[in-house]
Amino acid sequence: MGPKAAGGFVYAQSSEFHEINPHRELWSDDSSMHFCLFDSLIERADNMQLVPVLAQSYQNTGPREWSFKLRRGVKFHNGEPLTAETIRWNVQDAVRTDIKRDVTWQAFDHVDVVDDYTFKFITKNPDPVLPQRLVRFFILPQQYYSRVGEQGFITRPIGTGPYRFVERAPDSYVKLQAFDDYWGQNAALRDVVFRIVPDPATRLSALAAGEVDLITPLPPDQVKNVNGNSLTKAVWVGSDRIAYCQFWPESPQGGRELRDKRVRQAINYAVNVDNIVKYVLNGLSTRIPTIFPHTTFAYDTSLKPYAYNPDKARALLREAGLPNGFSINMEVPANFILPATNEVCQAMVGDLAKVGIKVNLKAVELGTMVKLRDSKQIAPIYFWSWGTDFLDPEPFVRGILYTKSPYTFYGKPEWDQMIDAASAQLNATQRADTYKKLQAEIYDDPPYIFLYAIDNVYGVRRNIQMTPRTDERVIVAHIRRT
Repeated sequence: MGPKAAGGFVYAQSSEFHEINPHRELWSDDSSMHFCLFDSLIERADNMQLVPVLAQSYQNTGPREWSFKLRRGVKFHNGEPLTAETIRWNVQDAVRTDIKRDVTWQAFDHVDVVDDYTFKFITKNPDPVLPQRLVRFFILPQQYYSRVGEQGFITRPIGTGPYRFVERAPDSYVKLQAFDDYWGQNAALRDVVFRIVPDPATRLSALAAGEVDLITPLPPDQVKNVNGNSLTKAVWVGSDRIAYCQFWPESPQGGRELRDKRVRQAINYAVNVDNIVKYVLNGLSTRIPTIFPHTTFAYDTSLKPYAYNPDKARALLREAGLPNGFSINMEVPANFILPATNEVCQAMVGDLAKVGIKVNLKAVELGTMVKLRDSKQIAPIYFWSWGTDFLDPEPFVRGILYTKSPYTFYGKPEWDQMIDAASAQLNATQRADTYKKLQAEIYDDPPYIFLYAIDNVYGVRRNIQMTPRTDERVIVAHIRRT
């Protein structure tokens, strides 16, 4: 609908795409491309309100049941029609256990088809955040996928989104083109290229030269330079993406000292996060006391971040029997979705040295680091990030605190019970109370170095109109060129 797309748009990001098939695992690096190719039942508007997309309407009709009406007349890029049976198959695919699938879909049970455009979505337990869970549950074409298989789909993905796939050169670029028969509002920009540019200086040079239209992440110390150029500008907004350092006391690289919570507390007291935010990140982040972003439901404003107190850190180390400190390995992604990660970690290394903790810091290529994490070979402290579309604690605690998650490296059965109780509680006040109790407990027995929630900062050409979003999604179909 609307005028046909025209012109081009080049988007430079730091990391290669991790998963072309969005059912496998959700990465923010992949989301901008996914939102071009695919649609979901529900999405967030730029103002963060939930809006139906492939769904025409939906409502909670039982403790474990949500009823949906599907939009009529939607077709995939290959002409395959979208029906309720398509949704049933997508849910069936998402809950497979014989192949890699994202932990977000574990809440799904099945779909009951009522007719071609009506279905009931059944969850395993009461799920108050199912609409949020569906924001990046992108719908894939059943017939095409079944014919070509997962690898065939990854090679040439097809969706119902505003753009169709053209070409991919791994570690280099992905080319897309506006889909002329899109069921919804046509995108304004016709030819879209996602370029993989790991080096921040190269991204900045490409933006200044007009070779690209948008870069992410923009290093905080370059905001002034980008705004000083008559052809470029920086835009940003607070986000729900957090930075943290994971503790893993059982790492094959050592770190047994971390079994004592006093040591983990000492490390939190020893790191001057306020200075890191002020001087390394130019104030473009917000300190948080746990892993709950300040933008999320049930964030406890009464809980204050660990104060910078090296004397307290030294006292805790003495109590733990480590008066002379210790040595420990730490790893950080060399190229990452977050800005200035190496500089942040170098600052932490300096702070920890002041209390007697010698950190052996190693920058690791992101793909290699993912493999180290997944194979449980990663360092006892590693820098990482987590973010979601939910604006709710569920994906944070389910993803990196719940002991059954592959991404949890320190948790407790009693915390699992609280996570399960909150996730099934439809009463918002009771959910908030449970999450606030959980925040207090992980603050006292920290699984992480608690750091900050980042601002999403982008460098763009001045003739590009875009709205930076709290959920860090760049929806190319919403971007205009003036």
